[in-house]
Amino acid sequence: MSRFIFAAIGLTILLSAIWLIDAAFSLPIALFFKSSPLEQWSPAVHRSTNAYFSWRIDPVLSLIPKQIELVRDAAQLVTLYLSSGVLLIGLFSLFTLDNPSPLAMPKAALAATLTSLILVLLFGWDELVLGAIAWWPLMIAVLVRTKSITAPALPAILSSVTAGGIFAAAANQYALPLAALAVLISSKMRLEREASHKGAYYSACFAVLLLSTLALINVPAPAVPDYPPLSHVVPDDDLPGNIVPLVGPVSVIPIIERAAEKSLYYGPAIWLAFLALPLLALRGPRRSEASLAGVAALMIAALIWDTLPPESISQIGPLQVIHRVVPKLFFLPSAPMALAVSLLLVSLILVRRNLHLVLCIVLLPFVTNLARLNWDGVRFSPGAVQTKGTPLIDEISRLHVSGAVDGGQYRELLQRIASPSYTLLRNEGVFTLIDRDFIRDAHFVPCSEFNLSLQASHNSLNAYEAVCDARKSTRWSPGKGHQEGDEFIDIRFEDSPQLRGIELATGDFTSDFPRGVKVSCETVCAGNQNSPCFNTVREIPSYQGAIHYTSDGYPYYGGQNEVKIYFKEPISCKKIRVSQIGVTNSFDWSIAALRFLPSGQH
Repeated sequence: MSRFIFAAIGLTILLSAIWLIDAAFSLPIALFFKSSPLEQWSPAVHRSTNAYFSWRIDPVLSLIPKQIELVRDAAQLVTLYLSSGVLLIGLFSLFTLDNPSPLAMPKAALAATLTSLILVLLFGWDELVLGAIAWWPLMIAVLVRTKSITAPALPAILSSVTAGGIFAAAANQYALPLAALAVLISSKMRLEREASHKGAYYSACFAVLLLSTLALINVPAPAVPDYPPLSHVVPDDDLPGNIVPLVGPVSVIPIIERAAEKSLYYGPAIWLAFLALPLLALRGPRRSEASLAGVAALMIAALIWDTLPPESISQIGPLQVIHRVVPKLFFLPSAPMALAVSLLLVSLILVRRNLHLVLCIVLLPFVTNLARLNWDGVRFSPGAVQTKGTPLIDEISRLHVSGAVDGGQYRELLQRIASPSYTLLRNEGVFTLIDRDFIRDAHFVPCSEFNLSLQASHNSLNAYEAVCDARKSTRWSPGKGHQEGDEFIDIRFEDSPQLRGIELATGDFTSDFPRGVKVSCETVCAGNQNSPCFNTVREIPSYQGAIHYTSDGYPYYGGQNEVKIYFKEPISCKKIRVSQIGVTNSFDWSIAALRFLPSGQH
């Protein structure tokens, strides 16, 4: 009876804490669905890594009657509460397997509550992570019980099959690798009163793996837009050619933003290794704890291998190998799931070694430091390992509510952002969809048709002749042979034309595109009429190329040597400064032709 009381107390504390955090800080959503039918597969995009795949919300939600529209319309919120609650119950079951005494119950409930809350704080409303692992600890607990039964085997096998089936349906593409890891962990765990029933245990493991395999096979491949082969939607991974899976579907272009995945998760990986590995090296009271510690250490090492070294080394690591070998897992990120599993394993080992206080010492600083590092000095922010910025779904919802886009446009925008083009739209702005026809048909006008003068940070004397003579073989450049991020060119107009864009053509110097670019408009500084100031119109820290569109209207980047920068709204000022803000040691910045896009010009 005490087991249920402490589980209920822990669950109440956890759900109350999530409600308070969401009310105070608004938990970020990392997974976006074009639509959220509870019984069907939906195309989804992962906000943090740009992964694009088919996903289905926790199948337990499909049991909610269709008449309860309030609950079904808030599917993401319900999913968060359901996943967190199931995760806590599963962890509590795991933590009390070895020591079901009344004195151990409150410590296990506290540890389970803390671990579940840590994952919510780290990942926010990330159904991809929380949804996939919610049933995982409970399935491990059931498998361990099945292995240690003394009663008839059939009920234990049925319990394992039920838990494994629910887990497989919720974990989707992650089902098979997580099920295999669950079988490994359960085989390493030993209870104090071991009464092994190997036949029942092996039957349950086989059933769980079979159900996970069937769930994986049942996952439909996502419908990837028809991007041209040489286009891209995420920054280059610096590897020659395209990485493709050994089996299963593949996209014509890379989709997962590996640079973002590595930068988001290498800090947590190092921090977890620094805090947890010394504790895992301590000798446990039984051999099983040492085996579990070995599994956890290998998982953390795989996570570091995947996120810390250059991509050429990461691609031969364990996570990326699994990523390519398991069918349909190629479309999902590996680092966030590995981080979540590593945290759960560390919690399990510390609790089994009766180090509950150490668990608090390890995990709480882990989150607070991570939040402080990733959120620009803010002391506490949930979802610390998610990409910052307002989700596009919120932005277009505000446009719809304000009347800027009608219902048809709103549905079309939802369809476009739930695609591999999500990162491009997040970086460039939703206006690239709203003004798609204008951008696609834009005609840039040479600078010789404007009455203007040029001044540059370097070599100003020949700047006008070099960029306004309509010849690809002549150019203006700083002449340094590299880009330091402090180069600029000022354009002063006699009048103030209305402009929607600017082109910095590289001509014959195709490698000399700006690695980063910022366009600013000169104004008068407040309080000082004689001092000019520059308001930023567009800033692109890492220039990826000009924007183009597929036949279905999905945007993608063309070649980086095609430097066309569009403005969200028309600008009008007498002086524009174009700054090169990137850094490269290999190439200069060259402008062979300067062109402008007048407002309304097609």
